[in-house]
Amino acid sequence: MTRWTSTPAVGAGALVVVLLTSACTGGTGSGGASSSSTTGSTTTSSATASTGSTVSRADATDSAPPPRPVASAAGLSLGDEERYSGGDGGLTWQVWLPVFTSGPAEVVNRKVRASADHAVRAATDAGALTTTGEGEVVTNDGRTVQVRIGVAGTDTGAVDDEPVDVVTTVALTADDATPVFLEQQLADPAAAWGVLADEAAASAASQGLTATRPLAAEAAEFADWQTSADGLELSFQHGQFGAGAPVVVVPWSSVLPLLTPEGKALLAP
Repeated sequence: MTRWTSTPAVGAGALVVVLLTSACTGGTGSGGASSSSTTGSTTTSSATASTGSTVSRADATDSAPPPRPVASAAGLSLGDEERYSGGDGGLTWQVWLPVFTSGPAEVVNRKVRASADHAVRAATDAGALTTTGEGEVVTNDGRTVQVRIGVAGTDTGAVDDEPVDVVTTVALTADDATPVFLEQQLADPAAAWGVLADEAAASAASQGLTATRPLAAEAAEFADWQTSADGLELSFQHGQFGAGAPVVVVPWSSVLPLLTPEGKALLAP
């Protein structure tokens, strides 16, 4: 995940703020638990707007926002990214998020912001004083809109100050922004969880990842998911495979037999 840093301007109210409260992701990922916002004043700023905070890329010298993912011609249109940032006491946070401009854009954007809010609160609850991150459009193909949001919390007070990585995901239908639940796309969920646990463990091992505990064959283990051309992308939280929040891909050859006809029509490449 690209790291971003924020240099606050001098004076009260210099930080522009995040994270709306009026929507949650409806259970499409771990962000679905979000129902209240991070505390602190809230405003919205576009990536092109002039604000009281200076934004700089950690690995570059310019102040441009992250590259915007390219949408499929059949998908929802994308506008300039928005920076959601803020502060409350000694806490600061900043997350770059995609902004959709066509179809049910208002609802989609609201749910993406709520998922970002969940990620920020999870990082601050883990002790992070500074949280930065960005959202990535994984799929936007006219059937579904899927966004993965990753943040890293630092300044935790730990001796090694190891970042606390948090990931949340949003999966919605493109026509009316209805949440897409993975369980509802599986022909036999109880059996499918076992298959996915085995496949994900094997895929993780091929990436050199070692789980700190066996993957459970249950829905909660696969709360953060996306689909891509490669297969079912499963995001795991900090600590499941040690440090970081890795993405493990289960190939379509293993996933397609688990889906209902409707699930294949909605998610398959």
